[in-house]
Amino acid sequence: MLIKKEHFFKCPSCGVNIQKELWNIADARLFPDVNKEILDGKFNIVLCSKCKVEFYAEVPFVYQDVNKKLFITVFPEIMKKDEFKIRKQLNSVKDEKNLNKDLKDMIFFGIGSLVEFLKLLEK
Repeated sequence: MLIKKEHFFKCPSCGVNIQKELWNIADARLFPDVNKEILDGKFNIVLCSKCKVEFYAEVPFVYQDVNKKLFITVFPEIMKKDEFKIRKQLNSVKDEKNLNKDLKDMIFFGIGSLVEFLKLLEK
C-alpha cells in the first residue's frame, strides 16, 4: 500500500518548480495523528524554498478510517466540474475490484469539505 508519493507542482506564489513527498493514502488506523493534522490545517502543506510561502498542495488522496467505516477520496476543488465523470469511473473500479462494501464510500472536492465532515463526526 502506497502511503506517500512524490509529487511535482509549481508554487502558486512565485511559480518555482517543487518536488515533495505528500500523502497519497491517509489511514487513520495506521497513522492516528493524520486526523489531527488534517483538522489543524497541516496536512500536505508545502513551504516554497524560494519565496517562503506556505500552501496546501491540492493533490488527490484517500482518507480511510476503518474504525469509523470511512473510505473517502478527496480531489482538488478544481476537479469538481468533472464530478459526474469521476464518480462514474470510481464506481466502475469499485465494482470491478469488489471493494469492501462495509465501508462508507464518499467523494469530496477540496480539503475544506473533508475538514467540515470530520468536525461534524467529532461532535
